[in-house]
Amino acid sequence: MASAVLWLSAAPAPQTAALGRVAHTQSGTWPAAPTALPPLPPRTASIAKLLGGILSLPFPGPETPLVPDAPASPPVPAPAPTAPEPQARERAPVASTVKVSGVACGLRLDGSGFSPDTDTIVTNAHVVAGVRQPVVKGPDGRTLAAQVVVFDPERDVAVLAVPGLNQPSLPLGSATPPEQATVYGHPFGQEAVQELPVRIESREVARVPNIYNTRAALRENLVMTGNVLSGDSGAPTVDSSGAVVGMVFAVEVLRPGRAFAIPSEDLVRPLAAPRTSPANTGPCLR
Repeated sequence: MASAVLWLSAAPAPQTAALGRVAHTQSGTWPAAPTALPPLPPRTASIAKLLGGILSLPFPGPETPLVPDAPASPPVPAPAPTAPEPQARERAPVASTVKVSGVACGLRLDGSGFSPDTDTIVTNAHVVAGVRQPVVKGPDGRTLAAQVVVFDPERDVAVLAVPGLNQPSLPLGSATPPEQATVYGHPFGQEAVQELPVRIESREVARVPNIYNTRAALRENLVMTGNVLSGDSGAPTVDSSGAVVGMVFAVEVLRPGRAFAIPSEDLVRPLAAPRTSPANTGPCLR
C-alpha cells in the first residue's frame, strides 16, 4: 500500500524518513518519493491509505499495523459554541490566528496556532519540539515572546502562554462530517493569515505513534480535502458557526489535497492540564 504523509512545520532544510513512506519537509521543499512498503493486512489497508504515516517519523509497518476498528477511548466533549454575529464570525478566526516560530537544533521552525483563551495559544507539539524560546506573530504585526506551558507529545498538542497577546479567543465546537470548513494558517511561514476552504470528509480511528515514535495509541483524526500546505501545522479548522472543530497537523503526499486534523475534543485535556513554567519541550525532531 503506497501512502505518505507530510508533517507541516516549516524550516530551512529538507529532511526525509523513508520507512512508512513518511516525509518531513521543511519550508515547503518536497523530498523525493521513498520506496513503497510491503502490502498491509486487508483490514488495515483502507485506513492506512488515508493516514499512512501521520508524522514525519518512521511509521509502524505491517508488524504494528493501524487498527481502524478497535474501540477508542471516549472523547471529552467540547463545549457547545455560542454563534457570533456574522461580521464578528468572519473577523474572529483571522484575528485569533498567529504564526509560531522558534529554533530547534539550529533550524528555524514556523507553524501556526490559534487563541482558545486569553493570552493563550495552542499549536502542535511538533511545531515547538526542542524549541526553548518560541515567539508568536499576530495579524496586527506584533511579535511577542511565548512560553510553552503544556507539551503533550502523545496527542501532538502544545499550549503556549503569551503575555500581552490580547487577541479574541475562539470557542471549540465539534465536527459533524461531511461539512464545509475553513483553515486559517501561515503556509510556508508567510506573514499574512491565509483562509483556505476545506471539506471535512470523515472521522477515522487509527493506532498512531506519538511525535517521537516511541509509543502508539488509538486516536481519532478528521480527514479533510483542501490545499493545506507546509507551515499550516497548528492551524485552526473553523466551521460555519465560527467554532474551532480541529487543528491541522498533516497532509498526505501521494494524494494531493488530502489533509488531517486533530479533533477539537482532543484539545480539551491539554488545555485543562496543569501549566508549568516553562514546560519541557523535549528533544528536537530530526
